[in-house]
Amino acid sequence: MIITIMAQASAPLASFDNARFLDAITQVEGHRWQEPGGAYAIQPATWRDYTHRAYAFASLPVYARDVADRHIAWLSRTLRTHDYPVNAYTLACCWRFGFVGFVERAKRGGGAMDYGERVWNLYQAAAPTPAPLQPRAQ
Repeated sequence: MIITIMAQASAPLASFDNARFLDAITQVEGHRWQEPGGAYAIQPATWRDYTHRAYAFASLPVYARDVADRHIAWLSRTLRTHDYPVNAYTLACCWRFGFVGFVERAKRGGGAMDYGERVWNLYQAAAPTPAPLQPRAQ
């Protein structure tokens, strides 16, 4: 499964749905907004990388979403720079383990990468279904 996901071509960043990704992260993390780091389980060091607001603001969706979007953008750039595909799987693994942790696990054969698989599956399951093709009038 890991090799299959990693081998798939990544979608252009413009077509990546941050909201859908963060919804999948929320489901896998299982945190509530009132908990430290909020529903996205943002770590204090990550929070400090993107804002000067107190870490307590990570429990407020509007501020957490801003930091999460910035972090996704940074992770995407970093993955591309190192020739990794940018998709829900790789982003989720980096979200959970950090970029360095993701690379180390990928080199060892992906140990403990089921987090990425769960996020990938939720992200894909929530994808909008394409509209059926309409028959052409003759």
